[in-house]
Amino acid sequence: MAVFTLQQFSVSQDRSAMKVCTDSLVFGAMAPIKPGIRVLDIGCGNGLLSLMAAQLGANAVCAVEIEPGAYLDAASNFSRSPWPDKLTAVQADIRIFAADHGQRYDLIISNPPFFQNQLSSRDLAKSLAWHADSLSCAELTSIAHRLLKPDGRFYVLVAAASMQTWLLGARQAGFHAGKQTGLRGFAHVEPSVYALTFSLKPEPTLHERLTVFAAPGVYSPHSRRYLEDFLPRFAADNQAQQ
Repeated sequence: MAVFTLQQFSVSQDRSAMKVCTDSLVFGAMAPIKPGIRVLDIGCGNGLLSLMAAQLGANAVCAVEIEPGAYLDAASNFSRSPWPDKLTAVQADIRIFAADHGQRYDLIISNPPFFQNQLSSRDLAKSLAWHADSLSCAELTSIAHRLLKPDGRFYVLVAAASMQTWLLGARQAGFHAGKQTGLRGFAHVEPSVYALTFSLKPEPTLHERLTVFAAPGVYSPHSRRYLEDFLPRFAADNQAQQ
């Protein structure tokens, strides 16, 4: 069984095409979660981001996933977590969900496919997870706009190569760009992905870069600040400081 273990929960991902990775961990740990908010996770995969949101204090998280195997992983992970009453997995096409759903959310998070316009995988699950053929940037930003509260935020992880497309698509959907964080593995390389925050109200646009590793296998102080409550390697240090 493919299980990724964190301090407070574990992520089974046998049936999920997209596995837990460093970028998704940092993205989830940086999410602008305030205690008591309601969160929507679009394309939740194995449920990692939803679980992290619950640990960070979200009051209710609705996780929507179209692919059956990933949905089953997410539902199982939620039921075994410390927050089963806060986490709900829904197997649905987000377009149909949005059309039928009247609830609005304080925060919408998404880690969408990066490799739009490339050849589809023979495996349907991988195709749904890794390719954006079925849900475009324009569709996702429009859906997020429809389901977000007026003072809410849309938080999305995108490939560096497609960042300008996302900024334009979000602006056309009625969003204002807020914080833009480039994630890079080491200080000498350019960011490979960006964590983008959008709102429906104007706010200052902030640009920053986060270097994940100070050296191979050694997390930087910046990334450790976000990950220290999640990764088991930091648990002993946290206990010693208490």
